[in-house]
Amino acid sequence: MKKNGLYSLINESPPANSRILLVEDSAINRDVAIGIMKNAGYLSITVCINGFEAIKMLEHETFNLILMDIQMPEMDGFKAASIVRDPTSHVLDHQAPIIAITANATREDHQACMQAGMNDYISKPFNPGKLISLLHKYCSVNNNPPAIQTDNTAAIQQSKNTIIDNEAFDYDGIMRRLLNDSELIETILCMFIKDSKMQIDILKKALTEKDLSKIILRAHTLKGASSNVGAEKLRTAASTIEVAARAGNTSTIPDLIVQYEEEFEKFVNQVRLHLPQLPLFN
Repeated sequence: MKKNGLYSLINESPPANSRILLVEDSAINRDVAIGIMKNAGYLSITVCINGFEAIKMLEHETFNLILMDIQMPEMDGFKAASIVRDPTSHVLDHQAPIIAITANATREDHQACMQAGMNDYISKPFNPGKLISLLHKYCSVNNNPPAIQTDNTAAIQQSKNTIIDNEAFDYDGIMRRLLNDSELIETILCMFIKDSKMQIDILKKALTEKDLSKIILRAHTLKGASSNVGAEKLRTAASTIEVAARAGNTSTIPDLIVQYEEEFEKFVNQVRLHLPQLPLFN
């Protein structure tokens, strides 16, 4: 979406009382979505980290809109959506609009979302224009949101020996996606780097335990989070691990994890080039 189109969307008027439930297990994806929504004036956001937690919440509270991730531990988005739509469940509002969050932009995946009773879907990495359009579509528009203050992107000083790799880290892309909110971007990148180190350790442990389901879930989470921080090579590496685990190719996974670690180091180096002031580097 063109910048002018995006900023005209931001300047539309979400109602002050719009309540949104975000159901997402990835902290990175949560912060990206929340940052976009708050910059668009949607300030009342409640977070749950899995479908089971969301259903418990929906038995006591109502929301104008539910953003529901598909693949989560405890209870996935498909199951949670079916419970919301079940008139015999204890959920208070069975007709609440549900937008599926999916890392897989396939027609089959989207059809499955619709069959589960969801109203719409959005793919990761989040396109801010698409997300804001969906918010405006499913929440009535009454009041004026606060004006968005944007920071100009600082010019990057590059020496002749500096090589910028946009596929390793798309700095301009994440700036656009998060509406030039530098503070939010720095927070998310620090969180992603710390979380990825932990996820790599979990992957290695799951491999030792031959727990393919855990490998699939962690790789899938890394894939979505990598997309949202502009790390295309990392996303591809995580996707390759997920595909191998789904196919049961355990013999290839150790090398694929090593490749992911190598791409992760390249990503961190690229982040350092663009944002040397991050606390992680000081």
